[in-house]
Amino acid sequence: MAKAQIVPAAYVGARNAGDVMKRGKGYLIYGDPFYVTGKGKEGREQFTQHLNVN
Repeated sequence: MAKAQIVPAAYVGARNAGDVMKRGKGYLIYGDPFYVTGKGKEGREQFTQHLNVN
């Protein structure tokens, strides 16, 4: 509704406090920003498809 770009992001790294205490490094990976142009169910399906392909 805000017509703002969406920036997909994923965290890769430690999954619990024990791994963090072992100084396990974590990384954030960012994808290319995009807009969701469809509305309703069609827009959600388009958004999901875009994330699954990229």
